[in-house]
Amino acid sequence: EVAWTRFAQLDAASTKRARLHLKMRRWIAAFGVLATLFAILTELYPENFSAVGKFILKLLLIATPLLASGFAAFVSKFFSTGDWLVARAGAEEVLKEIYVYRTILQKTPTRRAWLEKRLGEIQRSVYTGMNGELILEPYKGTLPPAPRFNPNYPNSDPGFQDLTGNEYFNYRLEDQLNWH
Repeated sequence: EVAWTRFAQLDAASTKRARLHLKMRRWIAAFGVLATLFAILTELYPENFSAVGKFILKLLLIATPLLASGFAAFVSKFFSTGDWLVARAGAEEVLKEIYVYRTILQKTPTRRAWLEKRLGEIQRSVYTGMNGELILEPYKGTLPPAPRFNPNYPNSDPGFQDLTGNEYFNYRLEDQLNWH
């Protein structure tokens, strides 16, 4: 449960930051397109506009690149570490170790201690990769986390029992092949 919870926390952190980063990049692109549009309109149609219209158009021509630059500076400052990539790598590493625990280490008496040690190492690695700014929100969903693990889907990994080679292939590798 601890490993699945850690996976869910890192997965959620990665997804949240990646979506926010993509949203910010879309805003930068939109302001860039608008700046180009306003530059074209300012050059092509100044004689057809009233004095107020010309002023507003020139104001928009100046404001949109400034806003785009402001967003770009914000993204550069707060998203340049690629922390969502570090969290994603950590989540995938935890997932890998969960499957090692459930397949290769089935008959190993110290497998729980091994998994705890690996989880600590992964968390330290993620913490270091995020420059000491690792903040994980508590996870309150089902374990293993949806949508990757869906109890309503008959071929979904239940998440806790040991696996045979065929089950590992079905639950882990086919999911990866389908995604790619």
